[in-house]
Parts: sequence; C-alpha cells; structure tokens
Amino acid sequence: MKTDFELALEFTLKWEGGFVHHPKDPGGPTNKGVTQKTYDDWRLRECKPLQSVAKMTDEECRDIYWFHYWSAVDGVTRVEWQLFRIVFFDTVVQFGVRGANYLWQGAMGIKADGIWGPVTADTTRNYLSGRGDLRSALALVGARIRYRGKRVKENFTQHVFLNGWLNRDTDLMAYVLDLQ
Repeated sequence: MKTDFELALEFTLKWEGGFVHHPKDPGGPTNKGVTQKTYDDWRLRECKPLQSVAKMTDEECRDIYWFHYWSAVDGVTRVEWQLFRIVFFDTVVQFGVRGANYLWQGAMGIKADGIWGPVTADTTRNYLSGRGDLRSALALVGARIRYRGKRVKENFTQHVFLNGWLNRDTDLMAYVLDLQ
C-alpha cells in the first residue's frame, strides 16, 4: 500500500513532466516541477556543486519534494485527512507554502495571511471535522481554480497556461474521488 506521500507525489509528477524553460513562466528553468533556484538551494544544502536542474536525478527529485513540500504538509495535517493532504501537497508544489496556506485560509473563510498559525490550525480541524476530508479537499481545488481566473485577468500573459492548470485541477478532483 502506498503512503500518502507516494500517492501525492505520483499525482504531482504526472503533471510536472520533465525539463521545461517556458519564456512566460516566472519560475524559470524547471525539471519535474523543481525550479533551478530550489535545486540550487538543495545542492548547496547537500554540499554538492551547482549544476543545471535538467541533470537532477530521480532520487534528488524525491528528496526535494519530501524536504521542501511534504514536510510542510505532514507537519500541519493529520494522517486521517488523506485526500486533503494530497490536494494540499500539490497546492504547496504549485503555489509555495505561503501561497497554499493563503488559498486554504480563503477557502475556509478566515483572514488570509499565508501563515499556518494557531487560528489556521484550529479552523482546519473544525472545517475538516464538519465537512469531511473529501469536501475539504475539493474546496481547496475550488480555491485554486478561482485564483487562476484572477491571475489570468490580472496578467493576460499567463493565459497560455490556463488550460493546463484547469486540466490539472480537474484531474486532481478525479484522483481524490477515485481514492475515496
């Protein structure tokens, strides 16, 4: 049986693909969803020389996802919230920890500051307790979709990514529905 991390990573890597360097992507060169900056930080932390993110190994990729993204999810969510954890992980990957927290806070209707503090933790426990794992996971996907529309409206150059983002969000909904 796969762990929550393995399930989450399986979904995320399906959408992150290989090496890309799209001129309209503010993240710059990226491989399997890992930006050059994140890869450089990882290599320095591991006392390894810097190199192109295009040369990242599968083992490095998994370790980076665990350290940079899953630790943020695993540290604040409960094991019984499997579907929410998977959606939150993919959201952290796409929006960063602060961005994922901000979207989740907005979905719950609390003041959104991007920081996971006691209010967010308490509200999350109450929200998931009242609405359940699946409805909470889908609420976060809904927040992602709303944000994407706003982002494209504010910066139309990002329109080139909209179909891919929405396809990913739709697939994420299907993925968690299949897991329930």
